[in-house]
Amino acid sequence: MMSIENGDRNNIFDFMSAIGIIFVVLGHYYQPNYLFYPAYAFHMALFLFVSGYFSKIASGIKQQGVMILKKIRTQLIPYFALNILFGLITVCLGYYEIHLGSKLNWQSMFITPFGRGDQFRLYLASWFLITLFFINVFAILIYTGHKKVDIGLAIYFAIISLILITKYLRPEDSIFSIYSNFGIRVLLGFLFFSVGRMFRMFEPVLSKFLVKPYMLIVLFLLIDIIRANIGDLTYSILFSDLGQTKGIWVAFAHIISTLSIISITYILGNYFSLLLKNEAFIYKIGRNSFVIMVWHFSMFWIINYIFYIFGFVKFSDLSDVYLKVYPEKTWIIYTTMGILGPMGLGSAFRRIAGCLSRKVLPHTLKTVFLKKL
Repeated sequence: MMSIENGDRNNIFDFMSAIGIIFVVLGHYYQPNYLFYPAYAFHMALFLFVSGYFSKIASGIKQQGVMILKKIRTQLIPYFALNILFGLITVCLGYYEIHLGSKLNWQSMFITPFGRGDQFRLYLASWFLITLFFINVFAILIYTGHKKVDIGLAIYFAIISLILITKYLRPEDSIFSIYSNFGIRVLLGFLFFSVGRMFRMFEPVLSKFLVKPYMLIVLFLLIDIIRANIGDLTYSILFSDLGQTKGIWVAFAHIISTLSIISITYILGNYFSLLLKNEAFIYKIGRNSFVIMVWHFSMFWIINYIFYIFGFVKFSDLSDVYLKVYPEKTWIIYTTMGILGPMGLGSAFRRIAGCLSRKVLPHTLKTVFLKKL
């Protein structure tokens, strides 16, 4: 079964992105034990896999430069622009004794993003965007477009990354100072990114195999076997703690379990693509995964503030971005708001931007042009 396309959209991967971002939101608040696998066992790796799947290859140095400039425009500049916005929000809240991050300065603007990425806590989840930029640049520079060469490169860098991550690099190392953690993060992310790219190359064969009725059972059993042997399936790409205490084989087991969960989401995406219409709400969630990732912590904070108004939360607690208010009972509220709030914000922004582009901007350009004449 092949990926079902809808114009320039891919319903299967929109579904996978939706699952990923739902579990990002759950992972940052509260996930009931019965709800699928732990978010930190797969969610960010899933996004890197999807990004690798849709990555493109440059045919020469000139095209490499063009593609890198495009990534700067679509990933790096938006990251730093939003970093300034959240810095201003953090400073404004600080005037009211609500402390959600660093001061707005050179370090919080351009240094900390390459370390823990937590300079402004409402913006914490966006560490992914700057990491993805460097992964994309690395992929643009090394991949050639020749299948055999690229497979060899992917395997080589996967092995090197796994060895470096588990044997030599540690977040606390002083060799690279704050860049050590960021380097591990990029290496680990590149591994999942490359798997996504390789999957795209062999999808016609792999998809026929994956969607066989028994594959879901096989994958669930495999994950359970791994969990029975290594215990906790969770790890953090952000904090780069994969296999650093138990060695390379445990790290490898984590990667296998992660890829198995990603495969399950792919299989489910195939099945749902046969049942759902192109404009199904789950696909809309996937198409809005970026805005949800950026703004869901802000939605959490708004709910916390409402709880403060009604006396359920102390004022000092509003400085804790991870504050959980009766999570076993409120997780549905936080998850729903964390998804729908950013989607509404994104929709409003697109409407305003569309209105400006149709009316204000053309008129402004015309006025400027006439003045020059």
